[in-house]
Amino acid sequence: MKEIEKAVSLLSGATTLAIVKKDSVLTSNNNGISALFEYTKADALQGASIADKIIGKAAALLMVYGKAKQVFGATLSKGAKKVFERYNIPYSYSILTDAIQNRANDGLCPMEIAVFDITEPKDAFLAVENKLKELA
Repeated sequence: MKEIEKAVSLLSGATTLAIVKKDSVLTSNNNGISALFEYTKADALQGASIADKIIGKAAALLMVYGKAKQVFGATLSKGAKKVFERYNIPYSYSILTDAIQNRANDGLCPMEIAVFDITEPKDAFLAVENKLKELA
């Protein structure tokens, strides 16, 4: 089984994020971007195949910053799609959406707002870090 297939197969039940690299598997059951941010900070994404239930622009930029090999999003935003295309990261998805909504479903996700005008992955990493601190 290919790494991306294994990562996708792990996205079931409560698992929201799966990172597969050779024999190493990392998963998270947390909603939101915090687990992906922590794995990015720990340099766990480099060369990995990643499956995530929701990938917006902020998550896509983190994956690029972390040097992911390929990604799958059960739901992928058009902004994330553009990021992966710009940085030549192979991607696939089940559902393509205009944007990622906040949990109340009454506006954009705060992480999407934080990276709205950002195109550089390092700048996005810092913006997500600041937003996570602000929301803590």
